[in-house]
Amino acid sequence: MSGLFFFSVLIYLHMSDVLEYLRWRGDLTFERDPLNEADHLVFSVLSYVKMDDLDSEGKTIEEIWKQYTETGVDQSKDTLDPSSVLKQCAESERYRNVRVTRYMNMLSEKDRMQFCAMLFHYLPERIYAAFRGTDSTFTGWHEDLNMSAVEQIPSQLTAAGYVQESLGGGSERLIFGGHSKGGNLALYAAAACSSDIRERIEQIVSLDGPGFRESFVSVPVFQELIPITVHYVPEESIVGMLMENPVADTVVKCDGALLDQHDPYMWHITRTSFERAEKLSGISEFTRETVDRWLESLSDEERNSFITMVFNAISSSGASRINEFVSHPFANTATVLSALSKADKETQNQASAVISKLLQASTDTVWETIRAGFIKSEREQDAE
Repeated sequence: MSGLFFFSVLIYLHMSDVLEYLRWRGDLTFERDPLNEADHLVFSVLSYVKMDDLDSEGKTIEEIWKQYTETGVDQSKDTLDPSSVLKQCAESERYRNVRVTRYMNMLSEKDRMQFCAMLFHYLPERIYAAFRGTDSTFTGWHEDLNMSAVEQIPSQLTAAGYVQESLGGGSERLIFGGHSKGGNLALYAAAACSSDIRERIEQIVSLDGPGFRESFVSVPVFQELIPITVHYVPEESIVGMLMENPVADTVVKCDGALLDQHDPYMWHITRTSFERAEKLSGISEFTRETVDRWLESLSDEERNSFITMVFNAISSSGASRINEFVSHPFANTATVLSALSKADKETQNQASAVISKLLQASTDTVWETIRAGFIKSEREQDAE
């Protein structure tokens, strides 16, 4: 017995990521051990599982994993590959009998929309509504950038309709959650759904999800949801710093740097909780200040024009997915710059104006940071 205890302590001391959490906690069902912070990350990663060619409705995680392997689903080239988490869940007592319903995956280049969501029935009368974040398609990334330029993006409206159709008239207690754009969709859908659904929501979880336009966060129903909403962000968060979000940040220790920390596999987990970091890094705060200042300086028309121009240029690279584009940064950046140089004079002038405002915002943020540092230093000297 003492040897088993010692072994358990060793696992606890070395546990650091979502896969190790599943290996350690996987033997305890949700009936024996309630849903915790680490489970939010698990459900968010599972939302990236492609089930389009699977018979997923009402099936358990164990049954879905069997279909997944038999049909040869390969997500190794996706921005986030959930297969290792799916496998670990299927082999665990905790997740193998969790049922999946209402899988919906939509992609429309015409409407510039990428949306996916599903319901996880993890306990009787308990449902986790998980919203997928941005996938590796250009459409998904284009839609993300449009968040700053339009009142609602198509996937937000689709998320609201999905929740209303899937959960209306029920009695189950609900949790909404998602990673990246999925976190944004979870909060948007909660604010946009009918009051009978909203009253059943126990918690809303955003894992490094971007914020919203000021016009949305100021509405009363959004403000009412803040007490039950949590926003987890990595130390060097970039995505989670974008736009307005009055929900307080809970900062998590992560491996990697900058955008690498957006990857859920990089997040540190200790026992059943995220390992806390003391504060956001300087680069994360810099990003928040710079982007906010930049967006405030642009009109919606300028944002739309710039976003469309950049993605038209990116499409000329020949890459079909964002990770293909990023994997050849020098060649593809040259292609984009070449495409921009061939644009008409008005388009070039618009691009130059927008980029100039970004550079000005960056400069202003730098000087304000330096000035604040001098003021702090002088106050400390005076105190001495």
